[in-house]
Formats: sequence, C-alpha cells, structure tokens
Amino acid sequence: QHLNLEAEYKDDDALIQSYINAAEMLVHADVGESEAELVAKYGAIPAPLQVATLLVVGTFYTARETVAFGAIMQKVPTYDILVSKYRNYSR
Repeated sequence: QHLNLEAEYKDDDALIQSYINAAEMLVHADVGESEAELVAKYGAIPAPLQVATLLVVGTFYTARETVAFGAIMQKVPTYDILVSKYRNYSR
C-alpha cells in the first residue's frame, strides 16, 4: 500500500521484500537496538520507526540508484526526525 502498487502486481514482490529486509536492518543499526530489544522496551516497534522503515523502502523502490534523472539522491530529512528520539547512543 505504501508503494501505491496494484494488489495484482506481483512482479516486484521479491525485490520489495529485499528492500524491506534491508530497511529494517538499516533502521535497527541506526537506532542501535534490535527488533527484540525495541519490542521489549516499548511493547512493539514504535510507530515512528515503522514509518521510517516505510520511507526507506519507498526510497529504495522509487530511486533504485544514488543518481536519478541527473540529480544525486540525498538522505530524506523526515527519516532523521522519526528515528532521532530512539537512537541509543550508549552503544
């Protein structure tokens, strides 16, 4: 739904799953806590981190290269806003 794809379109399912896996790993590494640690601390993955993961997946899917249409892709500022309060700097 986040990628705005028709439900019948299945051609990119494996690719999208790899983006989901990579995005989850990226968010957990950035925050400094595993999924299990976050669930233990908050009872579930906090909604802002879920949205950050979706933003990363969407970026991976729509901008598959670091250069698109002659412009260098940059980090999505919203991502930092979403994860900043969850970063564990003690690690």
